[in-house]
Amino acid sequence: PSVGGAGSGFFGTAAPGGVVVPRYSGVACPDIKLPNFSGDCASWPSFYDRFMGMIGRDPRFSPCHKLEYLKSSCTGEAARILSPLLLTDDNYSVGLHLLKNRYDDAWTATASHLNAIFSFVPLNSNSCKDLRRLHEVFTFNILSLLNLGHELDGIVLVYLMWSKLDPESRELWVREVILLPKDKTSGRSIMPTPDQLLSFVHFRAKALEFVPEWSHIRQGRGPVVNLQLAATSFTSGDYTAPE
Repeated sequence: PSVGGAGSGFFGTAAPGGVVVPRYSGVACPDIKLPNFSGDCASWPSFYDRFMGMIGRDPRFSPCHKLEYLKSSCTGEAARILSPLLLTDDNYSVGLHLLKNRYDDAWTATASHLNAIFSFVPLNSNSCKDLRRLHEVFTFNILSLLNLGHELDGIVLVYLMWSKLDPESRELWVREVILLPKDKTSGRSIMPTPDQLLSFVHFRAKALEFVPEWSHIRQGRGPVVNLQLAATSFTSGDYTAPE
């Protein structure tokens, strides 16, 4: 669906402050693709904000037209909820209330984001594609939880994300953690943060994107050289060139 088409008059409506805002009156407007909503509670906040920003709070649309756009944006169960409503001005607020009452569920949305994180299947190989997928899933759901007002404990999130990495990436991350500085006051090791681990995953995936197979193939007659581990040893001064 798109925003455009005929309006309901030439005089418009009075906006707050007495300013007359003209309604659409038959002049074609630029097409704006409206969001779609199929009944997923986790995507309801995004859909609601986008729809209200494009249509719901725009005084140029009559309530009847708003309801028509709302119905055309919904599919699946959400569309069935709105299907009995006739296109009248009074039914717009009714339809919006029905959807909010059904899908404005903070717990369901929170549980959905947590489930996406905890049920993420651990990686078996150091694949650039899989690491990017892990980065995307964790980033999206962590930010979504923050938008809902929930924050996971930092060290718990780091451990959970680390446990989903492939074995080689887990080892490389442990090497990174070992090199973290000590706290000057207590002398204890500084715990890594989720941002640090996400950054590690990002650069690890980028490295594998350029050298996807170098750590697993044998070139010529020489031994297999693991570039990631070799690079770590080189920076620490323990690197020995292969014979």
